[in-house]
Amino acid sequence: VTIDVDFPKGELSDEQREAIRTLIHQESKHRLYNGL
Repeated sequence: VTIDVDFPKGELSDEQREAIRTLIHQESKHRLYNGL
Protein backbone atom coordinates (compact mmCIF):
# COMPACT_ATOMS: atom_id res chain seq x y z
CA VAL A 1 0.00 0.00 0.00
CA THR A 2 1.48 3.31 -1.05
CA ILE A 3 0.27 6.50 0.58
CA ASP A 4 1.55 9.95 -0.28
CA VAL A 5 1.79 12.17 2.77
CA ASP A 6 2.81 15.81 2.63
CA PHE A 7 4.93 16.26 5.71
CA PRO A 8 5.27 19.78 7.04
CA LYS A 9 8.80 21.16 7.01
CA GLY A 10 10.65 20.91 10.26
CA GLU A 11 10.40 18.38 13.06
CA LEU A 12 7.14 16.73 13.99
CA SER A 13 6.17 16.39 17.61
CA ASP A 14 5.43 12.92 18.98
CA GLU A 15 1.72 13.74 18.98
CA GLN A 16 1.78 14.73 15.33
CA ARG A 17 3.69 11.58 14.41
CA GLU A 18 1.20 9.43 16.29
CA ALA A 19 -1.74 11.18 14.59
CA ILE A 20 -0.22 10.61 11.15
CA ARG A 21 0.54 6.98 11.99
CA THR A 22 -3.07 6.44 13.08
CA LEU A 23 -4.42 8.08 9.92
CA ILE A 24 -2.17 5.99 7.69
CA HIS A 25 -3.15 2.82 9.55
CA GLN A 26 -6.86 3.54 9.18
CA GLU A 27 -6.50 4.46 5.52
CA SER A 28 -4.51 1.29 4.81
CA LYS A 29 -7.17 -0.93 6.39
CA HIS A 30 -9.91 0.90 4.51
CA ARG A 31 -8.18 0.41 1.16
CA LEU A 32 -7.43 -3.24 1.85
CA TYR A 33 -11.07 -3.99 2.67
CA ASN A 34 -12.24 -2.20 -0.47
CA GLY A 35 -9.77 -4.22 -2.54
CA LEU A 36 -11.13 -7.60 -1.46
